[in-house]
Amino acid sequence: MTDSGWFFPALLIQRMISNPALTVVFVGQEGSLLHYQSYIPTPANIANATPTTQHLSQTDLYLDATTLLPTQLAFNIHPDSNAAADIPVLIQYQNYQSVNGVLVPLEVQEYLNNSLLLDAQLQTAVFNSGLTISTQSTR
Repeated sequence: MTDSGWFFPALLIQRMISNPALTVVFVGQEGSLLHYQSYIPTPANIANATPTTQHLSQTDLYLDATTLLPTQLAFNIHPDSNAAADIPVLIQYQNYQSVNGVLVPLEVQEYLNNSLLLDAQLQTAVFNSGLTISTQSTR
């Protein structure tokens, strides 16, 4: 139940602030990081639901307190046969560079259950290459 845009923090934040079903709270400052948490609240009419919608959808986003750029995203995934079992996922964003005026993390690391699963190091990024206004989605 976590956002599919984990690989690009700008998309993730845009969806977090535009989704009316999502609750976003400021947890506090932890060292040099600002900690935000988002989740879909468990409906009140689903008492004693285990695990809760809130728990399954919880995402923790950490921003650098100086630059306000995302540095980490943490959430849990769950096996199909056991939604109560948490498998931690941590995404780290590093080496931000300006690409056509947009700050892009050129290094994205994904950890699954505390083991490095992906270390993507980009040379450059291109936005909406080849798309015209008429072919872009208006959602």
